[in-house]
Amino acid sequence: MSVARHCGFTCDLTSVLPAIGWVMISSSAPTHPGTEARTVSILNRLTKSFRDPEIAWMVLASRIRRTRRSENTVDIPPATEDERTRVGSVLTAHGSDKADPHTYDGIYAGVLQSLPTNPRILELGIGTNFGDVECNMGRDGVPGASLRAFRELRPDATVFGADIDRRILFEEERISTHWVDQLDPDSLRSLGHELGGSRSFDLVIDDGLHTKRSNLNTFRQLLPVVKPGGFYIIEDVDGSSLDFWRYVLSRHDVSGAAIRLPAYQGDGDINNMVVVAAGS
Repeated sequence: MSVARHCGFTCDLTSVLPAIGWVMISSSAPTHPGTEARTVSILNRLTKSFRDPEIAWMVLASRIRRTRRSENTVDIPPATEDERTRVGSVLTAHGSDKADPHTYDGIYAGVLQSLPTNPRILELGIGTNFGDVECNMGRDGVPGASLRAFRELRPDATVFGADIDRRILFEEERISTHWVDQLDPDSLRSLGHELGGSRSFDLVIDDGLHTKRSNLNTFRQLLPVVKPGGFYIIEDVDGSSLDFWRYVLSRHDVSGAAIRLPAYQGDGDINNMVVVAAGS
């Protein structure tokens, strides 16, 4: 789910900082001596010194880039051009924007064919078309479009969706949908537990609210539900956040990359993904 005109930049510093602080402080990955103290100091100064949260974020981002910069890589299974075309056609036929205007069809062609027999797929963000919901698809959106496309592309799959808008939840053959609030870690944790708990999904996709806080909450709570050999994907990452996600990935023992994809036909620098391949 993503249409830039419906998802303008908003940043409430008091709500974003706890999630950022978790990434910088609470990671189990090794840190350099004094990192925690410096991070706390930075966060405290930002909350006290900047009335404009966008300026505060820019300062924090520059600190992140200077503090730790590393190359992140992920092995995305290759797909033939014919398979990419097939995947793109099915996505578009169901009303998904993943292949047009976005160009995610090549990624999904490789990922979907690499999944094991009888895969379990979870996508957050069903694609509400109600204008009173933040980050909606607009009146022409088709709720559940990509869920139905995944069901067609993998006839052996069980597909799950989750969204904050209860009005668009539905049940169909091999598709079930559930309520979730990506700004509430407890809600995400409950969803993961309800749907199977640790290591229960082969593919998890965050195509929901598209804010740093919601993305981080979801990453933290639902990365553990991905099976070894599975994939965790965040769609529509703003280009200005790619360095931030490279930093996040560097702080975790995962194979992952923040990727800028070409040939986007829509508005804004949002044809970008974070792709994580779950280890053993």
